[in-house]
Amino acid sequence: MISVIISGHGDFAPALEGSSKMIFGEENHVVAVPFLKGEGIQTLEEKYKQALEEMPLENEVLFSSRYFRRYTLQCGYSIYP
Repeated sequence: MISVIISGHGDFAPALEGSSKMIFGEENHVVAVPFLKGEGIQTLEEKYKQALEEMPLENEVLFSSRYFRRYTLQCGYSIYP
């Protein structure tokens, strides 16, 4: 199974996660990581690390970001082993 980290600026990620729960039901391998105003790349890295700790270790992880080649996606690439 593939785990998914949904990320984006503001409320985009939590809103998308909420919509997917309404459609597909509760999923334990999907985590929303918002990138909020005033937060820097280090805060986002910590949020990604925390999200990875919540997921099963045997799963592959898909980082889904609204902005390709921006902080949200680059940060995911930099911390994933």
